[in-house]
Amino acid sequence: MASIALGKNIFLKQITDENFFLFNSINKKSYEIGKNEFETLQTMKEEQSFEDLYYKNRSRMTREQLTEFCKEVDKLGFLKGSKTEKQFKLTLIKLGLFNPSLYFTQESGFIKFMYFLLTKGPVIALLMGILSFFFARTDGILNRISAFQISTGNVVFSLLMTFLVVMVHELGHMSMAIHYGVPVPEVGVMLYWFAPCAYADVSATHFMNDKGKKIQVLLAGVYTHIIWVGLGLVTFNMLPSLVDYTIPFIVMNLGLIFLNVTFYLKLDGYYILTSIFDEPLLREHSMAMLVNKSVREQLKQKANYSEFLLYCVIAFVSFIYIPSLVMSGILRVIPMFIR
Repeated sequence: MASIALGKNIFLKQITDENFFLFNSINKKSYEIGKNEFETLQTMKEEQSFEDLYYKNRSRMTREQLTEFCKEVDKLGFLKGSKTEKQFKLTLIKLGLFNPSLYFTQESGFIKFMYFLLTKGPVIALLMGILSFFFARTDGILNRISAFQISTGNVVFSLLMTFLVVMVHELGHMSMAIHYGVPVPEVGVMLYWFAPCAYADVSATHFMNDKGKKIQVLLAGVYTHIIWVGLGLVTFNMLPSLVDYTIPFIVMNLGLIFLNVTFYLKLDGYYILTSIFDEPLLREHSMAMLVNKSVREQLKQKANYSEFLLYCVIAFVSFIYIPSLVMSGILRVIPMFIR
């Protein structure tokens, strides 16, 4: 074995005295590793000969054990020059932009500001939005809504704002996670079912024992949309001339709130359910239950009635969602050809 070094695609982080985290930025996979493996990998960050590496780890592993360890991490794609198996998914294409955990900690000013904004901002913004109706500069909400017109300008504005609010949504997840001491190894953009989105990798919430804090991380994105809705209402009432922009902005954020608190797709609402019920493969097991009698019988034995009903609902919704989405698109297109 010639020189050995950990690949630049590998991020290591100690979360607690017993929890150690590894992230591979090429295949976007997260790993829970042991203390011994973590400490050994830490010694591999700089390029060195096997003999030098063994000298650093001689109290931890025998020469034979270290040789096997190096072969194993090489197979996994952790070493410089090794190949990482990457499964391509047409419905989920990710492009990582940066690693927030290299730049931010719990004590960072930006993280403290975002935590304050996420925990206090939704209530403050909504109160401001509600109070703004009492100081509205024009008569009647319906009059302002009826003045709304779709134009090229507000369509372009909506597209630009969608990108902005989605990025802030992911910054919310990132900030809340880092505030609670959870590493966020990557923030980036992606195509999810061919729709442009952003993402923050908060897979390390797996290590969080406090469900309340874990759900706070998962709800952080929704909190940002509530803030946008409140600010949108203030603008709607105080600047009626901007009605063509404020209405789509408010509707867009309400739509994103709805999308992220439901479980049609594997977004925030779905992962909140998996956290509440301690079932990481909630959808997969729900769908297996629907089509496999033996799985259904096993689930009936271990789950109470409400949990079993939840599995049924999730399975049913999962099966009909994509077909109903396709059918909806077809029904919208057909009238264009029969006019």
